[in-house]
Amino acid sequence: MSAIAAVVQWDGKPVRRDLLESMNACVQYRCPDGSWVWAEGSFGLAQADLATLPEDEPGVPAVSGPLRIAASCRIDNRPEILRALPTGMGSRSDAALILAAYEHWGEACLDRLVGDFAFVLWDGRRSKLLAARDLCGCRQLYYFADRERLILGSEHTQILQDPTVPLEVNEEELVEYLAPIHLGSSGWEQGSFRGFHPLPAGCLLRAEGGQVEIRAYWEWREGARDNPADEAVFAEYRQRLEEAIRARLRSRTPVAIELSGGLDSSPIACLAARVADETGPELHSLSLVFDRFPSIDTRDRIGKVLERYALKSHFIAADSLYRPQWLDEDWSPRVVTGPREVMNPPAMNRMYEVAQDVGCRVVLTGDMGEMLNDGSSRVYYDMMRRGRYGQILRRLRLDWEHSPVRALRKLLAFGLLPMAPLPLVRLALLALERRRDMMGRLPDYMTASLRSRIRELDEAIRARRVRALRIRCPALRDTLQMCFPPLPAMTMQYPQPIERRHPYSDRRLIEMVLAMPQDLKWDREGRGGHSTRFHHRMALSDVVPDEVVRAPSEVFFDGALHGSFLPEAQRAWLEQGSAVHIFERGLVEPDSFRAALARAEQGDWYLSTLLGVEAWLRALEPGGQMARLIPARAPSGSRGG
Repeated sequence: MSAIAAVVQWDGKPVRRDLLESMNACVQYRCPDGSWVWAEGSFGLAQADLATLPEDEPGVPAVSGPLRIAASCRIDNRPEILRALPTGMGSRSDAALILAAYEHWGEACLDRLVGDFAFVLWDGRRSKLLAARDLCGCRQLYYFADRERLILGSEHTQILQDPTVPLEVNEEELVEYLAPIHLGSSGWEQGSFRGFHPLPAGCLLRAEGGQVEIRAYWEWREGARDNPADEAVFAEYRQRLEEAIRARLRSRTPVAIELSGGLDSSPIACLAARVADETGPELHSLSLVFDRFPSIDTRDRIGKVLERYALKSHFIAADSLYRPQWLDEDWSPRVVTGPREVMNPPAMNRMYEVAQDVGCRVVLTGDMGEMLNDGSSRVYYDMMRRGRYGQILRRLRLDWEHSPVRALRKLLAFGLLPMAPLPLVRLALLALERRRDMMGRLPDYMTASLRSRIRELDEAIRARRVRALRIRCPALRDTLQMCFPPLPAMTMQYPQPIERRHPYSDRRLIEMVLAMPQDLKWDREGRGGHSTRFHHRMALSDVVPDEVVRAPSEVFFDGALHGSFLPEAQRAWLEQGSAVHIFERGLVEPDSFRAALARAEQGDWYLSTLLGVEAWLRALEPGGQMARLIPARAPSGSRGG
């Protein structure tokens, strides 16, 4: 996807064109199709392009009088917006379409845009900057602000091209990264460096007169009660998913599809093959396969999909592709990242190299399918408000068989309590959070001070969630908390010129799934006692092979991760550095950590996470792999942390 950047000098100094050009140059590795910069006085824009859409005009800025925009975008409801705009306001590129929509509706245009986008718009009439990001955060956008300036960029690396921007690790965010509520959920977006922030997904940033304001332009609200027929829900779900896939097949090159044989990726491959007509793009499938780890090898299910649908298939042997990337002597990241990105295994890079080799610039993924569709056992309130009393009794009976006490607690907490006034609901949930321990146990090799900070932060995050509560339905809250902020897998940057598209992040599909009866995500007969994506399986039963529809919901890659743990190699790597940052920062007790690593405790997620943090901190050292990507810092900002 394209990369964008913007600079505003609050102090009135002119923006340097060479800074804007360096912001483009540092992302050429993934944006090879031309670029442009524009500067006028104390404001400047830059864009480096990856052309993937038929309408793209790489290297050509979109301008309308005093309005200018830098945009990484794909707008999926183009015909709808063009019909609503006055005659003559339409344009070829999606960036120009956003500009026309803003010119006609102002900031309210964001309520009309459907698709993936991040953009920065300069309104010269009002000397005002506007930036926005799509609902699911599929396109990244970070910003750095201080008294003198505001800098925005698709990557940290772009912002750090200004050598006066300090390179300092945000210590509070580093602790937050280690909190169980972070590691155990969909994750948090982090700026990682002091003064850096991600523009939250689904939000607008307005900058004017030295002031920066951020507000959400999308917020889910529980609608009126309805009770649609099950078959109508299944039909609408399939229609919305087909619509999302069709929009993401808009491409000037062949399209690749990540195909794992699971319940998220297989429907995308099957529906894409069905909706792509003779004029549609050529379709390829990309599949990781394993010989050493048969429990996660899904070649049989992948084969069933390929038997039914004509896709050009590519199998990537991935047994050795889950080795920590920083162990390799030639590890050379192309971008300054956060610690979570460093944890990404080389398997994904290899898969996108294959896509690039066969001419694909677009890859469809199944990311967010599980989070959106898996559902929650906390369905009593939703069934009550919809008058599904027979389903309540059936659900209660199933829960009662497991534990009468727990069944009554669930009915009270997830059925009757949400009926109370919202302030009382918040008070009750806050009391419960204070009594509840955080998820997971912190290892003994963490220092006592770090364990204390993590516990405090974990409790504060949970309390903050409750205070912000606006949704009564517990099942809906679970889904929203898993989907937003966005999955790290959706926002990850890769070195190949590849645009990743995620059909399950489609706004129309999300709103449909949030509005549907939440108990339809569950098998009504309670077989297995777990969420089963019942609506998803039913809607796609005649499209996806039976072997996939009946398969378990998830494929866990723990076997590959544990098999690639390599404790001897990691112990040797740890002692190579002149200093061990996680020791010096007081995150772990050195002897206890070394002993845990020597025991090769492969199930210890914190062990590999902290090694990843160490690799990240080393890469930020002067001369480190990431530090080499940016200009040298002044002494006051040259610290790697």
